[in-house]
Amino acid sequence: QTDHLFRLVGRLVAPIWHRAKAVTAVSRFVAGLAAKAYGVEPIVVPNGVRLVAAPRLSILSRGRILMVGRLSIQKNPLLAIRALALIREMDWSLDVIGDGPLRTEMEALARHEGIADRVTVHGWLSEAQVAERMAESDILLLTSLQEGLPMVAIEAPQWGLAIVSSRIGGVHDIVDEGKNGFLCELTAAAF
Repeated sequence: QTDHLFRLVGRLVAPIWHRAKAVTAVSRFVAGLAAKAYGVEPIVVPNGVRLVAAPRLSILSRGRILMVGRLSIQKNPLLAIRALALIREMDWSLDVIGDGPLRTEMEALARHEGIADRVTVHGWLSEAQVAERMAESDILLLTSLQEGLPMVAIEAPQWGLAIVSSRIGGVHDIVDEGKNGFLCELTAAAF
């Protein structure tokens, strides 16, 4: 999505990167992109998050799934609906925090798949409301096509959320497979 931007500014940025005392990147994935594009070896310094009090953990029968982000092609929200439709026999609910160009299509697909009564799209919420939803959820679902280092994935573990994500970019720096989440392959059939 940003290739055209890099082509425009690449020649201007490269000398700055090469003369810099140090270069940092938010994830190993982003560091790899910088190494490939500019021939530099960044130091990985993940984004920080404000710590919160330990979450209240409770076991409920219904799996509470949360998605947070712009409902755009990059975030791939239609894949989330298609995937959840495959497990409709399980007891789950999906809260979506965010808005964007695919919101209407996402809601229509949920209706078409017969799962609209289990999907709630809240639109954008305040920081406090997002924290409340995270505290009430069990799983953070990320279906993105690409990410540098998604902040919501950095925040999820402190709320006790497992992460189920597409196997992409910076998510590898957060998810320890089988311990705090699972990574799934994106295939042409998935979208």
